[in-house]
Amino acid sequence: MTTPIIENLYFSPVKSLSFSYSPKLIVKKKIGIANDRIFAFTRLINRSKADNYEKNPKDRNLNFFLTLKNSPFLNKYKFDYKTNELSLLLDNKLIKKISLDKRDNFKILSQELINREKITKYLSTPGGKVLNPGFLINKLVDMFSMWNNSILEINFAQLTLTDEKSEHKPW
Repeated sequence: MTTPIIENLYFSPVKSLSFSYSPKLIVKKKIGIANDRIFAFTRLINRSKADNYEKNPKDRNLNFFLTLKNSPFLNKYKFDYKTNELSLLLDNKLIKKISLDKRDNFKILSQELINREKITKYLSTPGGKVLNPGFLINKLVDMFSMWNNSILEINFAQLTLTDEKSEHKPW
């Protein structure tokens, strides 16, 4: 049996969007990769509902997040997360960097994407009525409990199964 080799490590600080290279990743038991999917951009919902999604993982609905599937233009952007700051890049060039100290800074990245891409069509109903701008939310640390039949839970189950069979315990 050949031992698989992991050559590069990546995580996604913004849910369902770009991946960032990391020389090492920290895996937390029953949580997953540290700093993975800790931010998300919402769509089609108001600020109050976005705030609720931030605080209550069980209430979340994937249809109300910007993803590469529903907003493919986002594929050209990259998000980098460093302690206390989130950066938006295009062609590996910095567009905006925000400090995460102030909640008001979150609006800067949301507005930057709206302005650059004219993304109102991704934030509107099929009839074209713009409902709400996207909001950047964070503290999405409980991603494994978001959806009952998600790929996240399948991956978590696989990690658990691998852990049970392995001589080397990752936790």
